[in-house]
Amino acid sequence: SWSQAGHPAPLLFRDGVGRALRPPEGVLLGAVSGARYGQAEEKLLPGDLLVLHTDGLSPRMPELDVERGPERLLELAPRFAAARGAQECVRAVVEEFGGEEREDDACVLIARVGP
Repeated sequence: SWSQAGHPAPLLFRDGVGRALRPPEGVLLGAVSGARYGQAEEKLLPGDLLVLHTDGLSPRMPELDVERGPERLLELAPRFAAARGAQECVRAVVEEFGGEEREDDACVLIARVGP
């Protein structure tokens, strides 16, 4: 079970394919008083990889009003599938995003579901 309070939806990688989880209702945490937050459920299977990240991971493309972080993370699916553990997945993220100048702080959490 999970809720969302402003950051991009978690990404689920299964069998070499990634997708964003469908976010439940929720606004940026602390943005309004009396906010309500829905919950969503996703069954995780052995071998699944869950990636949670902030939108500061990659710079926005202001001309398109798009944040490409989730799309670029999804493109790492083959590397994640070949990784022996979550630590190797973190290395792949650092290699992909580490050299960029940040406009905001960035955080990534990667969890691999064990057998």
